Amino acid sequence: MAETPGCRRLLFMIHRSDVTVAKYNGDMKNPIAKQLDDIASKINEGWLGEEDFWGGAGVVITNVDPTPQEPGFYPDPSFVVTPHARQLSWLFILLRDVTFGLDEYGIWKEEFFGRLAAAAQSVPVETDVKLLLLQVLRQAYEILGMIEIGMEPAEFSTVIVHPRVLGRGVDSFDVDGLKAFYASRGVVL
Repeated sequence: MAETPGCRRLLFMIHRSDVTVAKYNGDMKNPIAKQLDDIASKINEGWLGEEDFWGGAGVVITNVDPTPQEPGFYPDPSFVVTPHARQLSWLFILLRDVTFGLDEYGIWKEEFFGRLAAAAQSVPVETDVKLLLLQVLRQAYEILGMIEIGMEPAEFSTVIVHPRVLGRGVDSFDVDGLKAFYASRGVVL
């Protein structure tokens, strides 16, 4: 879809088998929570996509352990190693598309994706892909909810740190807590 002059409107198409579903607009006509609820419902229904491995905003998603390297000037990215790397990369791309048009995205994207990575790292490897994705999405609800109500990134993170190292502000994996959270959103796991 072409960009309309004076208005940034993006429409993303996501494919599953023979079904194409229109999703997520960059001009934020749908509230963030509604977009996340739509994603949660689709994941819960088994509607999962796959993408090439994610690499951006200080996070790398892969299905093999990284090769150790000598420390460099810049910090190493946070690696998420999972057998569900393609599905997790798909979710990261969806969440990038939801957030890209938000104010000051370039300032807080590393904090956002770092927390998503920390949420993914909290999930045991043998966990079902659906629960992995819903755990990561749960973290997105928290951060994007604060942004949607008008909090500036500095208000919920006074100094942007590397939560993927510290684990600051990221809930540990708890299936019962996850079920309760999504039940409160109208999604029964």
